[in-house]
Amino acid sequence: MRVFQVINSFGFESGGAERIALQLHLDLQEKEMDMHLVGLEPCQTDRLNHATSLGLDSPYDLRAIFRLAKYLKHQLRPGDIVHGHLFPTSFYLAILIRIGLIKNPCLFTEHSTYNRRRKYRIFKVLDKQIYSTFSEIAAISLGTKNALTEYLPKTHSKVQTVFNGSVLKFKDFPERLSSSEKFTIISVGRLTAAKNYDTLLHALSDLTHVPFECRIFGEGDQRQRLESLSEELGLAHCIRFMGYITDLTPHLRAADMFVTPSKWEGFGLAVVEAMNAGLPVIASDIPGLREVTGPNGKSACLVPPNNASALRNAIKRMYELPLERQRLAAEGFKRSKKFSNNNMAEAYLKLYTDTLNAYNE
Repeated sequence: MRVFQVINSFGFESGGAERIALQLHLDLQEKEMDMHLVGLEPCQTDRLNHATSLGLDSPYDLRAIFRLAKYLKHQLRPGDIVHGHLFPTSFYLAILIRIGLIKNPCLFTEHSTYNRRRKYRIFKVLDKQIYSTFSEIAAISLGTKNALTEYLPKTHSKVQTVFNGSVLKFKDFPERLSSSEKFTIISVGRLTAAKNYDTLLHALSDLTHVPFECRIFGEGDQRQRLESLSEELGLAHCIRFMGYITDLTPHLRAADMFVTPSKWEGFGLAVVEAMNAGLPVIASDIPGLREVTGPNGKSACLVPPNNASALRNAIKRMYELPLERQRLAAEGFKRSKKFSNNNMAEAYLKLYTDTLNAYNE
């Protein structure tokens, strides 16, 4: 069995789906699976076995379907599986299945509880056609599964939950390395509307009597606007936009708290990594994140999204209660073990095997 993952782009410096596709490629190759990874856009393929970039400037360039068709026509043979991620890759694969170029089982991973297409009726018609072509659909969380099956009820019979997984750096609970006089808050995520950093900045602007520094790691189209907002709120001296950094481990260990204020998330890899690094977590109380952290107060503090006052109060409370921070950090560390990259790889390996067996019956 060979598996061909197809995605808009892949890389550890990208978003969650792009990281997951690459991690799965590497992990299953280590388990001696014949894995192939195909990105529509330019991707770093050096030192990767069986990784291909189709070289398009945008995944929405319609030449993608012709390049993908040419690639798969020469590569696919009986017994292979195609595994797609993200839109518009899903659209191209659906077309190739319907015209008969892909005769192999094809599965798809749903990576988010929300996308803008779901607001428009015309795209719902399109999505019905796309999702109906896939043999199986993996949802990265129960929240993602529920959102998809509510949107497209006919997908219910073919959707199953396969949790994302992360490379867990710590086998044992790590000691905190923070020595700063300031209470150090860290957040990691792409600087986009979905990550909701406006709410975090407004919460911090009202955080009086707490000597804090907030470090935000990530890049995105909202960086300049967020930097301007930080200045407008009088936070320029205590907010640091760190950009993208390859290894966050020392920064996580040197922090006191992790905050993720997202409006929606399919999962929350950054939260898993923060819990594994022994950081107490404050997160939005939304599907996806709620499954990573567990219920409010168990392994993390959950607050309503878009509620700057609630977020401010949660941060202030955690600052004032160091024993509560320690308790949440210890519980979060234990919970992070559930979401290892090895668990994810084993789950996908089973899904591939079951999908191929069902296809051949």
